[in-house]
Amino acid sequence: MQNLRPLSQSLSQSSQLAATTANPPAAHPQTPSLQSPQQLFQADQLHPLSISISPQPISNNTYTTFSSQQGKKLEIPLYTTYGTPEHFTVRGRVIEAEASTPNSEDNWLDNLRRTAHQLHAEDKEHLWVDVNVMGKTYRTQTDREGFFELQLRAPGPVKPGYYPVQAQLEPGQKHYYAPPAQGRIVIQNPHEKSMGVVSDIDDTIQVSNVTQKSQMVKTFLLKNPYSQQAVPGMAEFLTALDQHADGEIDGDVNYVSGSPLNIAPRLETFLTLHGFPQGPLDLKYLGLSSKSDSPTEQLNYKLGKIRTLFETYPNRNFVLVGDSGEKDPEVYRQIALEFPGRVQAIYIHNVTCSDPHSQRFQGMVAFDTADQAGADALARGLISAQQEASIQNAVRHPQN
Repeated sequence: MQNLRPLSQSLSQSSQLAATTANPPAAHPQTPSLQSPQQLFQADQLHPLSISISPQPISNNTYTTFSSQQGKKLEIPLYTTYGTPEHFTVRGRVIEAEASTPNSEDNWLDNLRRTAHQLHAEDKEHLWVDVNVMGKTYRTQTDREGFFELQLRAPGPVKPGYYPVQAQLEPGQKHYYAPPAQGRIVIQNPHEKSMGVVSDIDDTIQVSNVTQKSQMVKTFLLKNPYSQQAVPGMAEFLTALDQHADGEIDGDVNYVSGSPLNIAPRLETFLTLHGFPQGPLDLKYLGLSSKSDSPTEQLNYKLGKIRTLFETYPNRNFVLVGDSGEKDPEVYRQIALEFPGRVQAIYIHNVTCSDPHSQRFQGMVAFDTADQAGADALARGLISAQQEASIQNAVRHPQN
């Protein structure tokens, strides 16, 4: 099950394997009530995930919720992001609203229709959106794929943790309305020594059957957050690691997955329903722009996302959690080599039933069930005995 040699020693002995991953490829319309502020961008020319703006607030502490329900109904998914007091991102999208929300009584056809909507929902371009965060309200405009993004800094000193975000359409636009949206961002101090967690999603915390492609597609299309199975004990394991980081459950777990950004609301609902700690979601943008992520590339995609995370918090060490179904062992090995001394442990859910002592898992803990990972984390001082017992109990008495 385990290989407890020091991580740096084991990784250096596997440098030949790492060499294969060492060199990855690297005029506004006017709002009826306000003049266009500096934060508005040329929506036809800029891609939402590469916008760089210096927004000016339109108001301080005067965010007013509008309740008009005239026109076509839209919705505003807000994506959980991470940042620092000096720089954080608010990101969202305006799309056609779903006809219904998922529930435990949905059948496979309900789930199929909803998944199809999530993947192909009509996005709404050039709509004005008011975003409220940290007591200030900003107005921005959606781009041609319905996205909006603000690059901001905190107005003053802030503590690490979750911060709420609200967004709504500016009223009176093109006969549309949308319920006010609620979301969150996670702020961490880049200057303090601390611990974070990087976790994959598919087959690491939820049963996705990635190694069986036909079953994977069936699971993706025909399940919803209620019927999607969680890997027993993994919610308790990640919660224990999050709490160990600073004594609180406050966004120390970063989820990095190859799932499409379109299903972020579905994944966040899954996390909530199954008791996982909430945290930032780094998902693939699959769109028409040249900035679109490859739907099949995993290794370089994940390397880029995790490198950015490590560089954002240069004084933070990390525990990396993934599975053996795709490229997590190779990605995590490369990260540990690039950032020596900053990876405290690597846990790999052995969904391929591979030899846990094989070269692929050198310096890592390949586990079959979450209680095995919990026992190792206890031995390393990463969780408490009480937390380890809760992981064991969850594995023995799964709630799925």
